[in-house]
Amino acid sequence: MRRIRDIVLALLCTIAIVNVTAHDQSMTLEQPELILAQELNEFEGIPEEIQGVWSYEGDMTSQSVILRGNQMIITDDYNGSVYYTIDMTQVEENFEVDGIDDNSERTLYILNTNINDYSMRYGDEEAAMTTENFYFVYDENEDILIPQPEVTFNRNAEEELAYIIHDNMITEQPINREQLREVDSEFLVNRYHTHQEAGSEDIYLELYRDIANEYPDLNLLRNENYETYSAISSIIIANSELTYGRLNQAGPDKVLSLYQEAQNSASSEDVVVKEIYPSIEAEIQAFHDRQLTYENSLRYSGE
Repeated sequence: MRRIRDIVLALLCTIAIVNVTAHDQSMTLEQPELILAQELNEFEGIPEEIQGVWSYEGDMTSQSVILRGNQMIITDDYNGSVYYTIDMTQVEENFEVDGIDDNSERTLYILNTNINDYSMRYGDEEAAMTTENFYFVYDENEDILIPQPEVTFNRNAEEELAYIIHDNMITEQPINREQLREVDSEFLVNRYHTHQEAGSEDIYLELYRDIANEYPDLNLLRNENYETYSAISSIIIANSELTYGRLNQAGPDKVLSLYQEAQNSASSEDVVVKEIYPSIEAEIQAFHDRQLTYENSLRYSGE
């Protein structure tokens, strides 16, 4: 085993250092020492047990961390929301951390960030200043993340539920994240609980109808158009490498229009798909461009 000294252990430490630089805040946080094994277990992305929405409320600052798939989003009052892509997570159980008395039920997670992705988002200068690794201790018994002694991130179950609802909606209903961003999370969670308590057989269909009624400006598909899109989406997926969720990124109303227009002149389903596929991919790319612009706008400049 080897001792690693003077590293940035935690999310809060890392952001606090940025805050001191950008905002002249007199904040210092101790950085505990780690004793790591020579070889750590490695996993792609972020392990499921620590995925979720986590929050910390301190006397001087508050922060939230969203860990989902291979993405980490850190939000605080100083920096706004900062996006990281996590390539790999290293894991060690029963490790030792100075300042933490009982480590027997705790696991260390080292999240390795993709600096190239970070550079593409925020520039080379920002990338040179960011940390490549984030360290978290997860206490399974208490279901908390500990980035450093005396700092605890608690799981935010309601916000986490909103993300789970989003994930399921985009894979089960003709809607995408850009549209769901316009829907109030509290409305979504409340309606989810209502349908759950009523024993609804298809909660996400009921939620889709609720959104369509409450947010008419989203122009969600209804009635015959809803059924038609369900049929043509199956045809497109069968004749391409697209998934339902990715197809929705092109905009269900646009996909429906493209297919119906091409259907008038094409001889078969596979010919229709081949004809409209480039347009669908272009719409999907435009969707991702808009998403990236939106996400980057949540990062404060610090000026």
